[in-house]
Amino acid sequence: MNSYSMGELEEGKTKSDFNIVVTEQMMDTFRQLSGDNNPLHTDQKYARSKGMKEKTVYGMLVASFYSKLADSTEQRKKRTSVYLSLLQPFQIT
Repeated sequence: MNSYSMGELEEGKTKSDFNIVVTEQMMDTFRQLSGDNNPLHTDQKYARSKGMKEKTVYGMLVASFYSKLADSTEQRKKRTSVYLSLLQPFQIT
């Protein structure tokens, strides 16, 4: 993974080589650890009945990857907090 300055990671910009693949195993492990059994995350039929194309990835699982993103920047030692706003659901494809 490349290293980026914080200026390169401003809102609306993306880095194509920062990829996280969320697997079913990751989803199941997160479910077990968190106790979150919401069917939007666990049941494809239910998720589709609620207008989703696929099961929705746990928002807090997605949030956990922000430290990996921050570690890819030159500012990693200065990081003290993260503001997170999930604008749309992440889905397993």
